[in-house]
Amino acid sequence: MKKLLYLIFLTTTLGTRAQTSIYHPFPDSNAVWNWQYYASYCTPFSQVDEEYSYELDGDTVIGSMQYHKIVIPFVQVNNTLCGPRNDIGYRGFIRQSIIDKKVFCILPNDSVEQLIFDFNLQVGDSIPALEEDQGGQCYEKIIVTQIDSVLIGASYRKRWNGSGLIIIEGIGSNWEFLHPLCEIIDGATGVLTCFKQNGTSLYPNTSYNCNLITSLYSISSNHSSANLFPNPFHTSITVETQVEKSTMKIYNSLGVLVREEGISYYSTVFNRNSLSDGIYFYRLSNEKGEIASGKFVID
Repeated sequence: MKKLLYLIFLTTTLGTRAQTSIYHPFPDSNAVWNWQYYASYCTPFSQVDEEYSYELDGDTVIGSMQYHKIVIPFVQVNNTLCGPRNDIGYRGFIRQSIIDKKVFCILPNDSVEQLIFDFNLQVGDSIPALEEDQGGQCYEKIIVTQIDSVLIGASYRKRWNGSGLIIIEGIGSNWEFLHPLCEIIDGATGVLTCFKQNGTSLYPNTSYNCNLITSLYSISSNHSSANLFPNPFHTSITVETQVEKSTMKIYNSLGVLVREEGISYYSTVFNRNSLSDGIYFYRLSNEKGEIASGKFVID
């Protein structure tokens, strides 16, 4: 029996290592990334809150190098007070070197190529971050603290972790990878909600409905509002809404639903319970479809 268990363990371990030893290139066609984007307050009481897709839209040659064009087809705005932060249309060119396991980009209104992904990083290495307006380094360095693997579709892929930033081989990062990292530090946060390639949803899992966002950006006529305080908080936070009964869904920085809470009254105290420190996103809705959304921080 012990020999059988050891054999199963050895087979599983070798199988996982074999899968992660296979390099999964970055997509060059038929790929969709969906993002939920939050930015600093556009009014004293409102934040930019929008959803959109990245898709690959044709190839071009720049300086003898082949690049793939990335576009945003449409932007869905979820806040009545804040217009779209991201523009529809061309968002940049990317190219990859499969041999070097690196991905580069050229941002709009720029001609300088920048490194956005290096899939050779080791623990202790700095994660590449975009610079803004060709200026100095406006970001704080994020260091790789852990490297492991994650099941994507039918195979395991390498995953790099550092200060909440996660990079998955062949997909990219859980933060908006064509925004300079300084925007993340300054309060803007783009969260990857799903990824699909060749018609198959791969992230967060194969059962997730990851459709290209193809409606012209619009403002929900049923949009409500909510006030959460204190924010950040450590133990509990008060949630004030304009509706009597609603449901609050809470997502972590990976866009994974981690908790669902019923809000019975206009003002409810929400306890963190087992939630760890970090950035979370919430979405409030009721039976009429009224929605409020935003983010909070537990520290």
